[in-house]
Amino acid sequence: MNAIITTTTDTLDGYTIEEYYEPITANVVVGSNVFSDIAAGWTDFFGGRFNTYERKLQDIYKQAIETLSERAKRVGANCIVGLRIDIDEISGKGTQMFMITALGTPVRATKEGEKQILNTGKSVDGNLVKDKIDAMHVIENFMANPKLFGISKPRSILFLKSNS
Repeated sequence: MNAIITTTTDTLDGYTIEEYYEPITANVVVGSNVFSDIAAGWTDFFGGRFNTYERKLQDIYKQAIETLSERAKRVGANCIVGLRIDIDEISGKGTQMFMITALGTPVRATKEGEKQILNTGKSVDGNLVKDKIDAMHVIENFMANPKLFGISKPRSILFLKSNS
């Protein structure tokens, strides 16, 4: 799952939430310009919709969601649940600005019925993997024919099972 699933619900249908992280927030503030304010005044006087403000609100809403998604990815989450959005107007001293505050809980979730490999952020050295495979081959060959190696077979061999 590459894209961050974002929902206002506290659960994800079809997914199992494996881990919850600290809630994250994003605040986006943009100012309106003088011309927009004048045009908005006329629209307010005559009535109707004002597309310029609607587009601005949509733009800052999108920016807030993108910021939340980036922050969720940084903590290792692949989904955000419980999304809440608050839209405010900041005005005074001849200025008018719009602010969106977005809040959500990042989670790591797996789709039900699918196993997912978790990205732990740790890198694996290819040489180490090769050495381990070579060692496994040596042990397998020794177990099949210990005299070929010129050493005697040990009385007991302890194999450790990895939980990974």
